[in-house]
Amino acid sequence: MLVKVLPGRRIKAHKETQVLLSLVPDAGWRLEYAVRRSRAQFKIGRVQLPGEPFDLVVSDPAGTSFPQTEVFERMMDLAESLK
Repeated sequence: MLVKVLPGRRIKAHKETQVLLSLVPDAGWRLEYAVRRSRAQFKIGRVQLPGEPFDLVVSDPAGTSFPQTEVFERMMDLAESLK
């Protein structure tokens, strides 16, 4: 699995932090709309969208596809390590 944290992104962790977690493996207008409308302070996704709204991207290496459960576990591990 490939993990990318965009440079210059700051992570603020406190009680009221909101996180958007997307397990959608491909970009589409519904995902883009939901992500852009979200007021979450930290956004995690599987594919980056135009304008780079996701702070953290966990994507599949070229030619492979991981099950959503495995991707979710990896995202949770990464989120825990950012506290």
